[in-house]
Amino acid sequence: MNRTLASSLFVLSLSWSFISSAAIQHRFAFDKKTNHYITNGYVTGGSSSTNSTSFAILGMRRIFAPRPKIERLLISLGDDKGKPLLNKVSYFHVSVNPRVPRIEIDLDQTVASSINQEKLKKIFMSSHYVKSAKIDFDPTDLSMTIQLDLKRPVQLEVFDLKSKNRASRIVLDMKARG
Repeated sequence: MNRTLASSLFVLSLSWSFISSAAIQHRFAFDKKTNHYITNGYVTGGSSSTNSTSFAILGMRRIFAPRPKIERLLISLGDDKGKPLLNKVSYFHVSVNPRVPRIEIDLDQTVASSINQEKLKKIFMSSHYVKSAKIDFDPTDLSMTIQLDLKRPVQLEVFDLKSKNRASRIVLDMKARG
């Protein structure tokens, strides 16, 4: 391949990546609610373990506030021994896709969960926004993914709540697009 063609292909691929990624929003999770919602894109936060410790989901709770019509999901985190993760949140990646209404929550280095498929189904049984939910564990990557298929596209805010006294949490707030 000659240099002119190679450099033209490089410029074309570079411009395509800017065009294709322009519509995707990326945010870093805040440590408090800020009312900055996204409709398409992803939020990352927390940190990976630097030692041999891995993480676990200790609990999950869903709350619906009727007045602002916000549905909140709280994911409590712990270490691999089931002790609360204090003053720290494990690495996470949360994406929302309006074309295929879905939220995916990827939890790195997460090897255990007190939430199984049956409990997850019960948590979202009367959800205003979530149609179905599933949880998958990848033993190769030592990660866990929670997939929330939505009834309709939503606006999503993700933040973390670090605590010195109880398990730190990842918080997802969903509300209708509008």
